[in-house]
Amino acid sequence: MYQTTIREEVKFESVGLHTGNKVKLVLKPAKEDTGIVFLKDNLIVKADYNNVFNDKFEISLKSKDLEVKTVEHLLSAFYGLGINNVICEICGEEVPFYDGSCLKFVSALNRIGIKKLRKKMRIFDLKKELVVNKDDRYIIALPHKSLKISYFVHYENPLIGSQFKEIYLTKDVFVKEISKARTFGWISQVREQREMGLIKGGNLSNAILFGKNKILNKQGLRYKDEVIRHKILDLIGALALLPFRINAHIIAIKSGHSLDIEFIKKIGGVVCQRR
Repeated sequence: MYQTTIREEVKFESVGLHTGNKVKLVLKPAKEDTGIVFLKDNLIVKADYNNVFNDKFEISLKSKDLEVKTVEHLLSAFYGLGINNVICEICGEEVPFYDGSCLKFVSALNRIGIKKLRKKMRIFDLKKELVVNKDDRYIIALPHKSLKISYFVHYENPLIGSQFKEIYLTKDVFVKEISKARTFGWISQVREQREMGLIKGGNLSNAILFGKNKILNKQGLRYKDEVIRHKILDLIGALALLPFRINAHIIAIKSGHSLDIEFIKKIGGVVCQRR
C-alpha cells in the first residue's frame, strides 16, 4: 500500500457544533510524509495523538498557539477512504459539522479523487493483545491480518438498548455502512451542555436527539443501529491520529472519545518502544 493524497483542492463551509460559528475549511494536496495537518494564520497542528488536548465531548488538537476542535469526523473520512496526506487550511475554531456524520466529506473526497504517491505507507501489525479499560468500558486489540472492528454498546434508553456491530474496514464498507451515521445525544443533556458553552451549533439537522420514549428528529434514523455505526465512525477517526495504519481486531465495549484516545496513545507508545 502506498501513501496517498487528494487530487485537487476542495472547500467546505458550515457551522461548528460547539461554537455555533461559521467555519471555512480548504483541503489541499500534500506530499509524502506530510500527514494530516491543520493550518491557520501560519500556525500548524498535526493530526497526531500527542497533540490531543480534549477528548471529553469531541476530539480537539493543540500545538503551541493553534487549537482545532471537533476533528474526528473529518479524520474518520480520511482514514476510511485511505487518505493520509492533506493540508487542511481552516478559518475558525473547529471543523465544519454539517449533518453530524462524515458524509459531506466522503462525497466531496470521492468526487475529486485520491492520488497515489510514490512512498509506501507505514502499516503496523499488532503482535500481542492490548487492553485499556475504565470501569465497565473496554477496548481490546488482538492480532489480525486486517482491520476488524467489533463494537458493543448499551444504553438504558429503550430506543437504543444493546447493540452490536462487526465490520472489516474497507473503503466500500466505510462509505456504505459507516460514513452516513450521525452523532446523537439526549434531550435531558442539552441544557447542561449549553450552560457549559457547548453544542451552540447543535440542532435536529445535525444530530439525532433522543427523548425518553421517542426520537425528536422527524425523519427518524438512517439505520436501525445508527448509534453504534456512529460510535465506530468516531473510533476510526481516532485511529487516524496514529502515524501508521494498523492491522488488528479491535473489540470496543461501551467506549467513547476518551477511551478511544487512551487506546490510541497506548498503541503509539508500544510502537515507539519497538523502534
